[in-house]
Amino acid sequence: MFIPDKTYCDALVEECSDVIKQDFIIDGYNISCYFHNNIDHASMLYYQAFELDGLTFVKNSSFVWDRYLMTHKLYYLNENDLVNANDLSDGQIVNATEIVEGETFIFIKLPNGRIIPKTKMSFDDDVCSEVKRISKENRDLRILVSGCMKNNLQPIFKYHNNNITLIAVRTATGEYADLKNVDFNIMKSITYEIDDDQSDVQYWIEYSKQKENIIGWVLYFNDRMIKLNTRWFKIKQKKSS
Repeated sequence: MFIPDKTYCDALVEECSDVIKQDFIIDGYNISCYFHNNIDHASMLYYQAFELDGLTFVKNSSFVWDRYLMTHKLYYLNENDLVNANDLSDGQIVNATEIVEGETFIFIKLPNGRIIPKTKMSFDDDVCSEVKRISKENRDLRILVSGCMKNNLQPIFKYHNNNITLIAVRTATGEYADLKNVDFNIMKSITYEIDDDQSDVQYWIEYSKQKENIIGWVLYFNDRMIKLNTRWFKIKQKKSS
């Protein structure tokens, strides 16, 4: 998995008009965030811009840019050639987590030691304000975030209706940890034990036609990840549009 450094991101901003950079100064420290503006799949591959979905850099006291990952760009099944069901038929699913409703956010650590939340594009929107309030009251959340940072891990969360859910934990090199092994007293995305039948993408395609009251799943293969919505959720979306 390619994890770009700040130099690469800055060059990409100059080369591709659909890559956006936002600079912030918080507590006197320089912060840069990078986003993509609906880059098509071919350009995403060409520019290797999958991580530019809220990727954040903070200049530390040694003038080195510390990097904070969010989730990389994920595609839905059959959205493009990379996630085509036929091409995935020989692949093996090794993990699956339920998709959680809400807005994605992470915590970053400033050089002065202050830990603050950020969504993909903001440090001071309504979600950040609510997360700050909740984290002051939730010791378990603070312990999780602090413990991950000490071990160079990046926890990633969703906020929705006053609830915070852990949806992923990533290493510094971008790998995703198995949430079943994350043992903290905090709500986390439901993770499935994968047996032989469930390791095939066709199983989940059929299951998505039957399962109700959930959005869908993130399916982890050995070499990629995809999203799959349930039929129930698709119908719900159509009715509300």
